[in-house]
Amino acid sequence: MRAFIVRPFGTRNGIDFDQVEQLLIGPALDKVGATGGTTSEIMEAGNIRIDMFQRLLAADLVVADISTNNPNVFYELGIRHSLQEKRTFLIRAKTRSPQALAADAKKEEVPFDLKTDRYFEYDPACPDQSLDKLVEALRQTIDSEKQDSPVFLLLPDLKPQDREHFLPVPLSFGEEAQKAQRDNDPTKLTLLSLEVQGSAWESTGLRLVGRALLSINQTRVSRTAWEILLKLDELDLEANINLGNIYQRLGDLTASDQALDRALRRASSPEDLAEIHGQMGRNKKDRWTKSWSNQNPADQATVAIKSPWLVDAYEQYLTAYRQDLDSYYPGLNALALAVIALELAAKFPDVWSATFGDDSEASQKLADIKKKRDQLASALQLRFDSALAPDASVQDKQDKWMLSSAGDHSLLTLANANRALFFYRKASETWGPFVLDSVVRQLKLFRQLGVIEDKVEQALASLPPTAATAGTSQIERVILFTGHRVDSAKRKTPRFPQSKEPQAKEAIRQALLEQKAITPGSVFGVAGGANGGDILFLELCEELAIPTDMLLTLPDDQFVDASVVSDDPGWERRFYSQLQKHPNAPILAQSPDLPKWLQFKNKYDIWQRNNLWLLSQALSKNANHMTLIALWDGEAGDGPGGTEDMVNLAKERGARVVQLNTKEIFGLS
Repeated sequence: MRAFIVRPFGTRNGIDFDQVEQLLIGPALDKVGATGGTTSEIMEAGNIRIDMFQRLLAADLVVADISTNNPNVFYELGIRHSLQEKRTFLIRAKTRSPQALAADAKKEEVPFDLKTDRYFEYDPACPDQSLDKLVEALRQTIDSEKQDSPVFLLLPDLKPQDREHFLPVPLSFGEEAQKAQRDNDPTKLTLLSLEVQGSAWESTGLRLVGRALLSINQTRVSRTAWEILLKLDELDLEANINLGNIYQRLGDLTASDQALDRALRRASSPEDLAEIHGQMGRNKKDRWTKSWSNQNPADQATVAIKSPWLVDAYEQYLTAYRQDLDSYYPGLNALALAVIALELAAKFPDVWSATFGDDSEASQKLADIKKKRDQLASALQLRFDSALAPDASVQDKQDKWMLSSAGDHSLLTLANANRALFFYRKASETWGPFVLDSVVRQLKLFRQLGVIEDKVEQALASLPPTAATAGTSQIERVILFTGHRVDSAKRKTPRFPQSKEPQAKEAIRQALLEQKAITPGSVFGVAGGANGGDILFLELCEELAIPTDMLLTLPDDQFVDASVVSDDPGWERRFYSQLQKHPNAPILAQSPDLPKWLQFKNKYDIWQRNNLWLLSQALSKNANHMTLIALWDGEAGDGPGGTEDMVNLAKERGARVVQLNTKEIFGLS
C-alpha cells in the first residue's frame, strides 16, 4: 500500500514536524503495511508539482498534518480532496499551553472549511505516545469505504479520477511485458508482477501484466497479479471480476462468490453487471453439476431435475442476460438450462412436481420456462445473425467464441445438428481446436442426462478429432531449490565446505524422497545452476526421475565466472553436463545491469531479481503445491539475493519450506 505524507517541514510554532514523522507517522505507516513519504523525496529533479500531483492521486492513503496554517499543506490537501474520495486522514497537534495559544491564536485555529472534519490529535512533545492509537485509526480508515473528501460529499455525482490514466508504465516496462506476452512467457510476466510492487505506477503495471497473462490463457498464473492488485484496493472491479473467474476454475466457488459480491459493489455498466451475474450463474451451475455427477448413472437425471440449483442457475443466467442483451454468454447458458429443465421435467413429471408446493405451481413454472426458452432462442438468433453478418463490428469479428456459441445455439434450437456442426468446424478452423473444449464438455453433460440425445451423438461423432478434450497434464508439486555454493578456500566462516558434499547430497536426496512420498501425483523441480546445492539438486532429480528446469541468471560464460568457478574445477564440468541436459535453459539477462524501469527499486540487483525469477518459474508451473528446499545455515547472506531472500519470498507466496540446516548437517559451530 502506498502512502503520502502532507506536512510542514522543520520546526514551526514550536513543533518539530520532522520528529513527528520520525516517531509517529512513519512507524504507524510501517505497522499498517504502507510505504511512502513526503515531497522531500521528489525534490531532486524534474517538476515537483507534477510528481506531487501524481502521488496525491495515486496514494492509497494520505496523512495530512494540519497543526499549523501551512499554505503548502492546505494546497496539497485540497488537491487530494478534489481527486480522491476517501482515505485522507487528518492529524493535528494538541493545543499547546494557554499562553502560547493566546500569542498565536489565529495561526493555531483550524481553518473554517475544515472545522467540521474529524482529525486525530497527538502530543507534539511526545508524539510516539500516540503511536498505538494512530495505528488503529489508520487501520480503520484503510478498511473503510466511506467518503471523507468534503468535495465528494458535497457533489455526490462527482466521480473519483482513475489514477491509472495519470500513471502510465515506463516505456521499457511496457515493452518487456509486450515481448513476454508475444513469446507466451508466463514466467517473465509473473516476474514483472512481483517486481512492479512499490512503484508509483504499481496498479497500472499489475493490470497490464494480469491482462497479458489472461490473453495467453494463463488464467491460474494471472492470479498472482490480480491478488496483489486487490491488496491495493479490495473493491477493484476488474481484479474481482477476473478473480471470480480464476477461483471458479481452481474449484474454490466460495472465494469466487466473494470476489463477485465485491465486484457488484463497484459495477455500474450493463456489460460489467452482465459479466458478474453470468459468473454467479456459472458458479450455481457448477454446484448443480456436482450435486448429481457423482451419482449412479441410472439416477443422475432424476437427481439433476430434483436439485434446486438447476432453477437457481437458470434464473441467475437470465438475470445476467437482462443486464445486457449483447452479452450472449449468459443468455446461451440460460437457454441450455431451460432446455434441460423442460426435457427432464417431461421425462420425470412426478420428480419435477415434487419440488414445488403443488402440481399447479410446478406446471406454471414449467410454462414460464418454456416461454422464456422461446424468447431466448429468438433474441440470441438475432444477436448471432448480426455478429456473423459481413458488416459485423470489429469486436464481434475478433470474438473467438462467437462461432462455437452460434453452433451451441443451433444445436439447442434446430431439429438436427447439421448447422451446429458447420459452426463448430468453422470455429476450429478459424481459431484452433481449443475453442471446442467447452463445446465437448457441454455435449457430454447433455449425454449424461439423456437430453437432446440424437443431436448430441451426431455432434460428438462428427467433431474434429483434434479437439483438446482431455486437458493438459497437471503437476501436483513443484519443488524449488535454493542453497549455498561451496566455500572458497578464502572464506573465514565455513558455510558449505567442499569436503561436506556427501552430507549435503544425502540431505537433499532425503528431502526429495520425502516430497515424492507425500505427493500422489507428478513432481517437478526448478533450480539455478550454481556450484554446490543447485547442481547437486539437479543431479539428484535426474537420479530420481524428477524432471527439472535449470535457469541461468546470465549467459553461460558470465554465469560460470560469477556462480560456478571454485577451487574444485570439477564443478564446471558438472555444470556443463547439466547444461547439455537442459539445452533450452532460460537466461534472465544478457548483463548484470538492471532494466531502466527497475531503477526505482532501492538496493535491488540482478541476484535478487534472479530469486524472483526462479520463484516465478515455479509459480508458472501451475502446480497444486509448491515446496522450497533450502540448503541453508539460517544466517543472513553475504549480499542481496541470497538464500535467506529466497526463503522469505517463497514463504510470502505460501510455499512449504524445508530447511536443511547446514550447521547441523555439516557439524559447523
